[in-house]
Amino acid sequence: YAGMLSFAQMALFGIGAYVSALMAMRWGTPFWLNFLMAGLVAGAVALPLGVPALRLRRYSFVMCTLGFAVIAQTLAKNWVSVTRGDLGLSNVPRPVLGLWSGGIEVRAITSYYYLALGLAVIAVLAFLAIVSSPAGRYMVAIREDETLAASVGAPTWRYRMAAFVLSGVFAGCGGSFYVHYYTVISPTILTKLA
Repeated sequence: YAGMLSFAQMALFGIGAYVSALMAMRWGTPFWLNFLMAGLVAGAVALPLGVPALRLRRYSFVMCTLGFAVIAQTLAKNWVSVTRGDLGLSNVPRPVLGLWSGGIEVRAITSYYYLALGLAVIAVLAFLAIVSSPAGRYMVAIREDETLAASVGAPTWRYRMAAFVLSGVFAGCGGSFYVHYYTVISPTILTKLA
């Protein structure tokens, strides 16, 4: 809605997937906690990336975010002690919907469908709430004409940053769902969305 084309989303998706997989495999944390932390960590990574990147205009912004995606993939390949490099992580636990112990393990395709449907409904409701808010109207105004929006007093950089960080949060959450569905992750995930 803010009119930004970002290639950082594939890296933020992968970061969320790695965070979720590592938490589940090393600490045995429940799916909902992994899902939330994946989104929060991806958003936290998007924040410092957005500070310099959002000062750039269109094509430079796109190239900056593409550079970040390349750096993230290189880091995932070479940080073997955490990501196992090109071998990747396998046997990521399937989601268990419940609190700390017990609950329903999601195994069947139809169960994943309903889980994805529920998450999609929540995401759409969140997007509708954002778009219908004053912040969402500012984002649409920035997309249509950033110079005009700035001339009438809209804090364009702040709303572009909010949109960038929120998109990072949603990308990280998507990565979490992905890794718990496929139960395997490797550095190639950081380039598959391109």
